[in-house]
Amino acid sequence: MRWQDLRRSSNVENRGRMGAKSVGGIGGIFFMAFVVWALGGNPTSLLMEGVSRTIQTSTSRPSTLTQEQQAEQADFASAVLGSTEEIWTNIYAANGGKLLWTDPARFASLQKAIADSVKDGLTPADYHAA
Repeated sequence: MRWQDLRRSSNVENRGRMGAKSVGGIGGIFFMAFVVWALGGNPTSLLMEGVSRTIQTSTSRPSTLTQEQQAEQADFASAVLGSTEEIWTNIYAANGGKLLWTDPARFASLQKAIADSVKDGLTPADYHAA
């Protein structure tokens, strides 16, 4: 499937000349904080990072990309986020809207996957899943 064929999210704002894209805005930050909290982590650092990046973004240098390139990047971000929203909406709908990681075996599997993410170059501590 080509990314151009994906559904677009309404949670992407192209800030154009500022050279920054805001994905999800404040709602996206709170959604991610909720996910971290639901996985047993402390969302405080995520919330602080989101606020910090918002402030940093508003004072960043203008982009050197053309308006067409900026628009394509925003469209790509919107397509990826739209696809992600659609997938998770379907997953939660199939589960009756219930939390997915309440089953101890599934939660242990998730924790193992996060711990093993170091093999893929990720930092497990970034996921705050104790």
